[in-house]
Amino acid sequence: MSIYQNIKIAIIHDHLLEDGGAERVLITLSELFPQADIFTSFVSENCETYRLLQKRIIAKKYFHPFFLRLISFFKVFLFSYWEKINLDEYNLVVSLTSSFFSKAVLTSPNTVHICYCLTPPKFLYLHEIESKFFNSFPLSGQILCWLRQKDFVIAQRPDYLIAISEEVKKRITKFYRRDSKIIYPPVHIKDYETVAKKDYYVTVSRLVRPKNLDIAIEACNITQKKLVIIGEGPDKERLKKISGSYITFLGKITDEEKVQIVRHAKGLIFCSEDEDFGISPIEALSLGTPVISHYSGGPKEFITEGVNGVFFFELNSQSLIQAINKYEKTKFNANRCYVSSLKFSEKKFKSNMLKFVDNIDIPITYPTTRNIRGG
Repeated sequence: MSIYQNIKIAIIHDHLLEDGGAERVLITLSELFPQADIFTSFVSENCETYRLLQKRIIAKKYFHPFFLRLISFFKVFLFSYWEKINLDEYNLVVSLTSSFFSKAVLTSPNTVHICYCLTPPKFLYLHEIESKFFNSFPLSGQILCWLRQKDFVIAQRPDYLIAISEEVKKRITKFYRRDSKIIYPPVHIKDYETVAKKDYYVTVSRLVRPKNLDIAIEACNITQKKLVIIGEGPDKERLKKISGSYITFLGKITDEEKVQIVRHAKGLIFCSEDEDFGISPIEALSLGTPVISHYSGGPKEFITEGVNGVFFFELNSQSLIQAINKYEKTKFNANRCYVSSLKFSEKKFKSNMLKFVDNIDIPITYPTTRNIRGG
């Protein structure tokens, strides 16, 4: 780490409104570069990641909790905020983004900008359901077209792009016409323990429509399989209404409680389509729990049929039921599941990131004054 003590580093993160996979990457990057300044936009006091890192945050925006509910409608225009922040004094900028927000920063010719891309913005390219806000306005099609063009231009600004999976690498090539290096995101791998499995399935997810939890609920209603759902989200009440007596909602629980529930589950059900990577399935594998996943996105890169899980191929309950029946006839080895998760550890992520940065020629001359705008 000593070779980085003589350079100024900035870590740029879209916003800190909730705790998820992106925030876990941010925490790991902050550990990897402990001298780095952190920039973000909207923050929430309820975000544990924000509370953990707030002393290192240079630029941020406070909003009353009421207005935070409206941010999702306006945050697509946040690139104007990022373009006003002066990063001239930094030698290395690492932006962490799932949209065009933070990668929109403007850097000097003497600054190296690495973008760790969680995905190109899905609402622009993949899931039209997330564009309903725009569709309610006149000229919505023209607005979305302009946003795609803006996103393409912004995606040319970073000197290097890193993708979190083969799935995201393909999207970067298709939408941005750029190459990228794959570095898998960090997953907190627990020590392996042999435990007796119990008679229930589990799913860990934000309760939102794109996660397709209704498919898992319907399948378990029909087959009378116990399903434990961990997570919160705006779709919770709708999902509860379609759930039978075999479905249990635990909401938000502690990490230790989640570990014990996933570790003792006989399987994790993952119904998300075209998932960027899939941290919750990796976490399940690290706990010796195989996965039943839809055959799309990131899980195709780490699930081996019959070894650490099975796939279902149609996004409906009947296809999932067939996969559950196949799953219950298959003998899985919990230790093999654990071993398959090790290449996604935090240690592996840090090692791969350092190797990537080590191969970049980073200037070490920088101004000594700070001039931050837009904070």
